[in-house]
Amino acid sequence: MSSDFMSVAGPLYAWQDGQTPALTEPLEPQPLTTGENTGLVLDGDAYCDLWFHLDTRTGRTTRAYIDGLDAAQGMACLHEPDHGTAWIRRTGYLHHVGDQGVAPTT
Repeated sequence: MSSDFMSVAGPLYAWQDGQTPALTEPLEPQPLTTGENTGLVLDGDAYCDLWFHLDTRTGRTTRAYIDGLDAAQGMACLHEPDHGTAWIRRTGYLHHVGDQGVAPTT
């Protein structure tokens, strides 16, 4: 799983079919769209629970940074190469770049 800190790497790790590899390069600058209060406000443990849950459900789950978002509010994202990226934040906000279809709906 590539959901966050210290995932297995190298020959010990085999990407699952459909798994989006962790991003190794910065994302290209794009307009950032924000959805306010689209989810629950989560404490640190609940946010990590959500992140790991997403990682077991979709190969799009990874971690990524983008200018303008505070990393302390969570960098869990759903990324589809060539389509876009959606960040699910601890604040209950959802941000995305690219196609809106990458953003989960409630």
